[in-house]
Amino acid sequence: MKTGLLFKDKPLRLKELNSFDKALIDDLELELIINEAADRSKIIRNVFENVLLTPLTDKELILYRQEILKDVINNKVQVAKFYDLISVAIYNIKDKFRFGIIDNSPSAVVRTSVDMMKYAFEQIEYAREYLVNFNNVKSEGLNSFIEDMNKVFDPQTIAKARTVLNGMDFENGYMVSAELDSTMTENNYVFHRSTFIDKDSKKRWKKAEVIEFPTMSESLVNDINKKLDLAFKSAAPIMGRVMNDIMDYLDCLRNELAFYVGCINLYNSFNKNGMEFTFPSISDNNDFIYENLYDVALSFRNKKMAVGNNHNILNKKIMVITGANQGGKTTFLRSFGQAKLMLQCGMFVGAKSLTLGLTNGIYTHFDREEDTNMESGKLDDELKRLSLIVDDIKPGATILLNESFQSTNEREGSTIGFEIIRALLDSNINIILVTHMYELAIDVKNSYDKDAIFMRAERNDDGSRTFKISENETLRTSFAMDLYNKIFSE
Repeated sequence: MKTGLLFKDKPLRLKELNSFDKALIDDLELELIINEAADRSKIIRNVFENVLLTPLTDKELILYRQEILKDVINNKVQVAKFYDLISVAIYNIKDKFRFGIIDNSPSAVVRTSVDMMKYAFEQIEYAREYLVNFNNVKSEGLNSFIEDMNKVFDPQTIAKARTVLNGMDFENGYMVSAELDSTMTENNYVFHRSTFIDKDSKKRWKKAEVIEFPTMSESLVNDINKKLDLAFKSAAPIMGRVMNDIMDYLDCLRNELAFYVGCINLYNSFNKNGMEFTFPSISDNNDFIYENLYDVALSFRNKKMAVGNNHNILNKKIMVITGANQGGKTTFLRSFGQAKLMLQCGMFVGAKSLTLGLTNGIYTHFDREEDTNMESGKLDDELKRLSLIVDDIKPGATILLNESFQSTNEREGSTIGFEIIRALLDSNINIILVTHMYELAIDVKNSYDKDAIFMRAERNDDGSRTFKISENETLRTSFAMDLYNKIFSE
């Protein structure tokens, strides 16, 4: 049984977040986006966070998810309700059998599995019947899921399963047969389902001598239980596996639906805060084409759409962003990183339109506040963090560098930064660099002018900021005096 809502041929596997994932959350302020998606649900949070931080590189699979998400948005009430039905089913099954199979004996495993499966089929049938409420489904993924669920759990199949399970109902006792060998030793114990006992067997057993025990001693009970375990020895692992398969299917379905419910929650938050969005296009080259690309996290913080940017950049390997302090450089870098992750997990993005190429992993290296407990200096810490990235990064990946190497003087920082940038570019790593170091920007221009695009944070003549980024040459100043004059004139 497969769900096929996130992957066509495999289930979603949740992972433990690594240090690079945690850096992405911190540097791109993804916590604000994840919180909006989760809407206080721990399950949705965990799943959404996992999917967001596992960017796909398969264009067809990304488009596959986009089409499902479009259907989900058109059926957002139904999908949320269906998610609740599956979640409640899992909760009820686990709550009803919360003590699990404490007794691992074969007979106990069979008894518990039968009871759990009966209840599970009731819950699944109720959820399946709700699928008729979905309207105008167009995507391959959602149509396949609905078709498969109706096929696997169709009324005839459920009825047959119930017949088998009812035949294993132990409320009226057990029917077990055994053989005697030449030494009169019992062997080949077999459990017989009551609904499949043939008439001849019934006649024979009706004529058999019946021994009744008015009282059951502990030793007799133990002996009977041992014989039952022998009869259930072959059935127990099969029943246990079937039940585990059903629960795995429900857990997987709940988790994959959780991602889409998180997207529904985001969709509602976008609309509530007047934030536009689009389903992005995927370029086969390393293109950066967008209209009103904005910082989604900042928008959620301020409860209104942030200032966006418009660019049409074709097939560049490095983008260098300089310009006015507090002019929107880091905000733009975050908006780009957020859009990359959201695109590559199959979501809509915060923009009016967007076309980006795919990347083989996304990494961030942002300036950190100096930790007074650090045993080494800030530059040493920066280089150690970057060394870990270099050890992990793959060709075709993208790294976002934000004011890296500023903990030393400009000459040393520029020299170190350029050597690292050259090594990354030569390894086919795409770079977006925010820096105030003029020498570093000029070194990149002199060596990689054809592969580079240079952007600058805009500044009005009076020193005020527009918080927009435009294509422009690097200047020697970051206009720090604007901030000085503003602060000390107040």
